[in-house]
Amino acid sequence: DTARFRWVAVLAGVTAASILIYCLGYSVQALGQNVLSVLATLQATVFAIVFSVLILGIQLSASRYSPRLASIFTADPDYRWTVAIFLTSIGYDVILLFSYNAVQGYTLTVLVLISIGLAAGAFWVLYEFVEETLWKTTPEGILERINRDLSPESIEEGVTSKEDTSSS
Repeated sequence: DTARFRWVAVLAGVTAASILIYCLGYSVQALGQNVLSVLATLQATVFAIVFSVLILGIQLSASRYSPRLASIFTADPDYRWTVAIFLTSIGYDVILLFSYNAVQGYTLTVLVLISIGLAAGAFWVLYEFVEETLWKTTPEGILERINRDLSPESIEEGVTSKEDTSSS
């Protein structure tokens, strides 16, 4: 959850930077396409490499400890959140590249700065996701999850929720 709030803080910082750039009268008309192309390419490349290595690490951990580890990873809401942010950011860059000539002046500057903010937020969320996922695949992380998920309270809660759904 803290990653999401940090991502919003990055976006707020970019908004403040866009207001400052507007006050200074700067425009990104000349370099904006290059910035967007580099951002989209960089994000797609990093995303592909990081997730490939991460999935390989999870498969190795799953083969060593438990096959359930892979399903836990894909069911993790942070995984979906990270993928969604990256796809949104890359999609925003591509859409802005296609509509680049239709937008002019300060609006273009703000849109490019938002793109930079989305990219910064995506990389931040990715970093925290990878750090958390790698910790979850260590023996300590697995033991903590077992202790949390197999505590008497969580087992009782699971049984109660299944009874509620079967009686409905």
